[in-house]
Amino acid sequence: MFGNDVVENIKYQAINHNIRLMHKLRSEFSLNEILENARNVQDSQALRAYLDIIEEYSTYLTQKQKIITLGFLYEQLMHNEEDIRRQAAELLGFLIASFDEEYRKELPENAKKDREDVNSIYLLKGMFPLC
Repeated sequence: MFGNDVVENIKYQAINHNIRLMHKLRSEFSLNEILENARNVQDSQALRAYLDIIEEYSTYLTQKQKIITLGFLYEQLMHNEEDIRRQAAELLGFLIASFDEEYRKELPENAKKDREDVNSIYLLKGMFPLC
């Protein structure tokens, strides 16, 4: 392959990779499998790759998946490498700050809004009680 064929091929490989990864993040069960694999890696580079994936795709996680991910990230605050602890802390903050879901459309007056038992303030105070 030459020229534009190479670019097109790489583009379609990236799209295929993203679709397969989003499929793996479809449920709490599959997310738990991914995080369990991340817990078991011995190589710090591999763990950094998992953290990068969480950072990139955390926008698409449900609230339940975010709670699961928060637990994993909290565990990583004890890691012996500073950059992993820092990245985990930044992701923790981002996930807590973006935890609350916003309704982007107007709801009818008689619509029942789900009661939010868990919100970002609850998570922050639960993980860091001195806040």
